[in-house]
Amino acid sequence: MDMSTNVTLVLSKEGSRQGSDKRPLTQNCVAVYAAKNCGWQDSKALQSSLLGLLPLLKVSEMQGYDPESGSRPGAAARLEQIPV
Repeated sequence: MDMSTNVTLVLSKEGSRQGSDKRPLTQNCVAVYAAKNCGWQDSKALQSSLLGLLPLLKVSEMQGYDPESGSRPGAAARLEQIPV
């Protein structure tokens, strides 16, 4: 398993509250792959160490958020979000 490649996720904020949104637009992470001939090794993202622009969603805009009770989707549901 190879965990030697650092990648920076580049995020994009959309919406009307960009000025008050203080969340960072980058997130550092490590690319993990198991095979020596993995297709990711030759990808543009790993060659440049950048992956993005990825949409940064607010929890209140996610599917499963209930504005009346304020209940938020769980971690698994947040991972499965697909921007519309």
